[in-house]
Amino acid sequence: MRAETTRFLAIEGDHATGTSSNADALAAALRARGIDAASWHHPVHPQGATGLARVDHYAKARRPLLSTPPAAVVVLDRGPFSGVVYARSLLAAGVPYVETGLSVAAFDASPWWSGLPFVVLDATDEELNDRLAARGEDPSLSHPERREWRRCATAWAWRTVDTGRAREDVTAELVTWAE
Repeated sequence: MRAETTRFLAIEGDHATGTSSNADALAAALRARGIDAASWHHPVHPQGATGLARVDHYAKARRPLLSTPPAAVVVLDRGPFSGVVYARSLLAAGVPYVETGLSVAAFDASPWWSGLPFVVLDATDEELNDRLAARGEDPSLSHPERREWRRCATAWAWRTVDTGRAREDVTAELVTWAE
């Protein structure tokens, strides 16, 4: 039975931190406890989309969730903070014209910002680089965004979960946080 109010939870973090697998694991663990829960994943951004185009793509993909959520509890595999952090990482790298992307990301985050429970996933640089290399990706491409996630998490005291541990331990910590 669907609750009248949907509760959104966001699993945030950089590439290879495990946002997808941990969003799925958390939703499954909540369902095992009798809670109507689903994980939600962003569609992949268009090839070559960067800056404003990438932020806008993800913002538009999330909008329908506010009116037609798939469950009483929706675990987002990345939420609105991802766009803000991505835009901030580009700004820190000196990419021109990013201010517009940051404004769009902040506007997208505004209906979610207040009261959206979220955690930031992280692991050591070595662990994340190994995971990306195993996927055939160049780890260095994620370093600017990874630095920005850590900067924001520290500056704003965001809760961070270390995914360099056994998956069962990470899931147990996420379930405790979600409950």
